[in-house]
Amino acid sequence: MFAGTQAVNCGRVKPGQDASTSSGCALAAFQHRKPFYVTYDDAWRWDSSGLTGNSEGDIHFVVYKVTKFSEFVRDFVELADNNRIIFGACPKPVTLTRTESGQLTCVKPIGTQKK
Repeated sequence: MFAGTQAVNCGRVKPGQDASTSSGCALAAFQHRKPFYVTYDDAWRWDSSGLTGNSEGDIHFVVYKVTKFSEFVRDFVELADNNRIIFGACPKPVTLTRTESGQLTCVKPIGTQKK
């Protein structure tokens, strides 16, 4: 278990729920180097994603989709479950960013990438 048995459960955000409490919990845990995990469900895309962090500040992500991920992503992330799950470590230095929906991501949106 990456985060350990003492990890803070920041919750599972179901479709239509406000993600701010769970995302705030995860951000606070990350800033204080406390292990945590948080999960987000998305009914529109039939997927689920999550982040987990440990006391060293490392964060891993996982995304499950009912539809398969393209094989080309294998060069960037791990694939599992017949290409329905991607997972991996967030790039360092780790920066957590809120998406428009309030969920957290460790990947910068395309519009904020350095050129």
